[in-house]
Amino acid sequence: MPQGAGTRKLKKAAVLDGLRRPRRILVLMVILTEAAPNSLASPNGWYGIAVGLAVLGWNVYNGVADRKRKVLVRQVGSSIENVALACGEFLPVIYLIRVSITNDSPRRPVTIATFGLSLPWKDDDLDLLPDPAEAVGRGSEYVLPGSGLWGYSRDWILNHRVNDQGRLDVGANLCGGLLFRGVQPIPDDFYQGQQAGVVVTVYLQDGSRFSAMCELRIDKGFEARIVQPPGADLSVG
Repeated sequence: MPQGAGTRKLKKAAVLDGLRRPRRILVLMVILTEAAPNSLASPNGWYGIAVGLAVLGWNVYNGVADRKRKVLVRQVGSSIENVALACGEFLPVIYLIRVSITNDSPRRPVTIATFGLSLPWKDDDLDLLPDPAEAVGRGSEYVLPGSGLWGYSRDWILNHRVNDQGRLDVGANLCGGLLFRGVQPIPDDFYQGQQAGVVVTVYLQDGSRFSAMCELRIDKGFEARIVQPPGADLSVG
């Protein structure tokens, strides 16, 4: 094959590949720059191609490593720390989930944008409790609505660990509680003490998200605690 024809084929392949994969255009230019002045049969020509392919392989490897960015989310703690709590009639339902969040990415930090909770029932008003440090008086505790004084230390809750406070370096871990409040009552078909399956989601600033299946103990308040759950025999034990 004439040298010119071979070079043209290389250039055509480079153009097509570059259009499909824009990040590789610069690397392919290196290959062509080395290959064009030399015959493919010459040592210099093959050396240039080998160098170009090595650079291309390195970029592909880095791209794959970036795509492996991963955050591990898992539930931790006991049923006391993982609960759906009805605060009372006409008051919100509080959802407390204790989680561990780890940046398991191979090389890059991640930044948390927000947290989400999916329930087995519909509640369009479900939302995170706001950061007490941003409220009037700048409190140091997340106080539960309707409880007056009952709350959790801000150091133990992760609600505010987002954006500037939500950066996780490679291997870094956050462990603490997430507090959500909802408006819809816990449905009647979920009885006192039952475990309800929910999904906790961590959203990152780059648009990716990572979820974990969790369980919450249903607590419908003091009055419900003395009601016998379906199928239970309180006279036993």
